[in-house]
Amino acid sequence: MHEIEIKAAVRNKEGLVNKLAELGCVFSEAITQDDTVYAKNVSSITEFVKNSLFLRIRAQSNGKVIFTVKHHEGRDANDPTGVPVEHELEVSSRDTMEQMLMLLDFKEAARVKKTRQKCLYKEWELCIDEVEGLGTFIEVEQMATFEEAEAIQKNIIDFLLSLGIEQNDIPAQRYDIALMEKSLA
Repeated sequence: MHEIEIKAAVRNKEGLVNKLAELGCVFSEAITQDDTVYAKNVSSITEFVKNSLFLRIRAQSNGKVIFTVKHHEGRDANDPTGVPVEHELEVSSRDTMEQMLMLLDFKEAARVKKTRQKCLYKEWELCIDEVEGLGTFIEVEQMATFEEAEAIQKNIIDFLLSLGIEQNDIPAQRYDIALMEKSLA
């Protein structure tokens, strides 16, 4: 399965949350997530986005540590959004997982710290993220086949627009890339 995801910047969080509540959305308690993203080539942003394999260790405030692999098979280096195959599992030790990645020649590329609230709406998982150093975002995600990606992306964008998200805020850049660019500015 592929992770079909659209992320957008949020200019009015309270207004967005109110509109989602009117649709019946009930968000979870906020959880903090400390994500470290790894790749083989991290020498520059240009080289970083050319990687087809991205690994992430996510330490959450609830004590869980989640290891994620995102594979952008046949990805176009000029389109860093893509539709990756994603696999996740819980691991018992962030430090041990990181040591394993170093042995496999993966390097730390970015650190993303955020507070996240989630809910389910229709077939989507909705997340409202407060990302340290970047601001507020909404992320809408659905797992599906690659063949369904284009239609799902269109439906998600239409949904975001119906919530008052501005067109030029869709799609927002991946958090890791945005933070890497900001650190170089």
